[in-house]
Amino acid sequence: MMTDLLNLMHGSKPFLLRMVSGRVIEIPHPDFVAMTPERTALVLVRREEPRLEVIRINQIESIEVADDTAAA
Repeated sequence: MMTDLLNLMHGSKPFLLRMVSGRVIEIPHPDFVAMTPERTALVLVRREEPRLEVIRINQIESIEVADDTAAA
């Protein structure tokens, strides 16, 4: 899963993180997220409101490429 996440972070498509809690977190573009040097967490910049969110990588259940065709 780490390889998939790193590949998506170096791409240009939006993606979704499905958390073990059932929560779904939308990453609108890889520019909005960064990984900590230890590779234990992601830092997400929320564009709707000026705040940061820390996401623990061990709490990610799956990663999906978002369907951006609905926005067109």
